[in-house]
Amino acid sequence: MLSRKDFPPLPSQVQRKPKKMPRRNEDSPTAIRHARSASLNDLPDELIVEILDYLPGIDLQHFQLLTLASLSFTNRRFHRIVVDRFYSTYDSFFCTPYPFLRTVMCNKDIASHVKSISFSYGPNVHSDRPPYVSSIADKQLIKDSLRSLGIPKFDWKQWASDCNDREADQELIYATILLYTPNVTRLEIDDGAALEPPGRIPRWLNHFRKIANGVDFGLVHRFQYLKSIRVDVQYLKLRDLAPLFRLRSMRKVALVGLFERPFTGQAAKAELRRLFPNRGSPIDELQLEMSYVDNSVLDVVISGIKKLKIFRYWSSTDHFEVSGRNSDEYWGISGQEGYERYDETAASNSWYMLVRSLESHTSSPETLSWRDGIHSQDRHYIGALGFLSGFAKLSHLEVPLAVLAQQTQATNTTVESIVANLAHSVQFLTMNVIHDGMAYYRRCLDYMACNLGENLPLLREVRVIYHSLLTPAVYDWEGFGKMLAYRGIVFDFVHSISQEEADSEGNWAPYVTRDDSESSESSVYEESLYSD
Repeated sequence: MLSRKDFPPLPSQVQRKPKKMPRRNEDSPTAIRHARSASLNDLPDELIVEILDYLPGIDLQHFQLLTLASLSFTNRRFHRIVVDRFYSTYDSFFCTPYPFLRTVMCNKDIASHVKSISFSYGPNVHSDRPPYVSSIADKQLIKDSLRSLGIPKFDWKQWASDCNDREADQELIYATILLYTPNVTRLEIDDGAALEPPGRIPRWLNHFRKIANGVDFGLVHRFQYLKSIRVDVQYLKLRDLAPLFRLRSMRKVALVGLFERPFTGQAAKAELRRLFPNRGSPIDELQLEMSYVDNSVLDVVISGIKKLKIFRYWSSTDHFEVSGRNSDEYWGISGQEGYERYDETAASNSWYMLVRSLESHTSSPETLSWRDGIHSQDRHYIGALGFLSGFAKLSHLEVPLAVLAQQTQATNTTVESIVANLAHSVQFLTMNVIHDGMAYYRRCLDYMACNLGENLPLLREVRVIYHSLLTPAVYDWEGFGKMLAYRGIVFDFVHSISQEEADSEGNWAPYVTRDDSESSESSVYEESLYSD
């Protein structure tokens, strides 16, 4: 039978002074009958922390801030336990920025708990939210705090005045919050779609530029714990974003909507190489979503990374061509010397060239993912896969099925040679079928069903994702799966009509749209809960 000796006290229980209780006979029936029922307050800190792990996340579907707030207001002990989670994430959707800025300015302990920051700004962003009316005490606090940072050549008076303005620029407030959150590890920023191309670099990005260039930044922290950043870049270019790649602590950079044209002059290429020196970046994960980056530009960026482990690239010009705005003049890039003008018919990537760019990292990549969403097959040939056999650690590979299939008689590359040159270390293979081209794919699929087990001895799973609202093309997928199952390989076919189905492992699912009409009403209500 178990006794108290079998459960030694946890650290939080050892530190706590034992309550003086009258001795009683544990075997007494009376003592058992009148024993007080245990409550949440009787649980050790460690167990309460474990229970908190079952609370839903801070997002639109699962709003936990009110639950954490209720626990925080219960007593000092619960406040001490939940304060780290309560302030660990700042999301501009839920939290009005000015009160939060005031809080992190006057309370360094709370500011130290902030680990993740997500904010959006731009025309009409949170336009339905009433502006916060700051008090005289608020305004004085902002002034005193900014002055105390001691930043050289910093007009703190004007900065404070702009922050205290009733119609203050959202991006300014967010940039100021970043100055007071030294332990942030993750940033997610939506640069916002402006009506006209902006004429300046965002203030938050100027922070990173100063730190990366070693400029005296007073008493401001150096983002020494920041490991991940995701930016919806809009008009920003790699030359603007280069400082993010040079932060010593940075490990993951994800860029959405990046558009980079090919070079036409050596000066432009030399300038980019200066910003991305060979093996100068410490990041190990690069993710480009809904972006088009020419191979010549990608080659410079990839060679500038010291040890690349994860590379994801979804090539698309959707951001650039939205609403017919596919002109150099609209995007403010018509005057850039050394770059070609945009040509929709020529905008494409070659997977073969991408692999060539990655050859300097053959000993490190663990995940390579590429989705091609620019053209249909009859308009361009994206090329064969190239040689991946030298990538000794590559375990996850995602490519368009087209790069594994022989698409044209003009190429000497065969299905057999492509499959044979896959990395033998691949354990998970995902093939994206974007357009109906089964005439090209059948031979490749038939060959893979019979030979993948021999060419890829560690292969555990094959996944085919059909990205289309149309009915999948006729093919014996059941027979294909049985052939793989006979060799001990799991097969999964997904017709991607939802984000969850297409990306159960958390990757982006770009070729689908979601109907968010069901949650629109609840989203407005949830936002109002934490906006004042």
